[in-house]
Amino acid sequence: MRDDLREARSILDDAAKGLAKIDDIRRDFIGDYHNVDKRVWLGEQGKVLDELRSWVAIRFGRAHELTSTFDECTEAALELFAATRDKDSIDPQRVVLANDDFERWTAAFVDAATARAGVKLDARAP
Repeated sequence: MRDDLREARSILDDAAKGLAKIDDIRRDFIGDYHNVDKRVWLGEQGKVLDELRSWVAIRFGRAHELTSTFDECTEAALELFAATRDKDSIDPQRVVLANDDFERWTAAFVDAATARAGVKLDARAP
């Protein structure tokens, strides 16, 4: 049982790190859509999330809330990349929607991960 929890936490840690990294890239990229290097970094990190989602699905199952929320985070990140892929036809509304979706689904994933494998701290502890 402890090994299962340790493995679950490890996968969730990797997923959270992937989301944090793409969140940093995304925040920097939002104000600079035409920067080719930033677009490449966003696409590369989107591929990392795509790989991580397979591990999340294997560990928790396709129907689990953790899997579905992480899938949505990944899709939003990939949509943001797709919305800016062609620097000559960037659709700002599509970018805003993908950005909003990423933020919403990331919050949902963090809530689900905390409920599944988070640590409950005593509010009275120093």
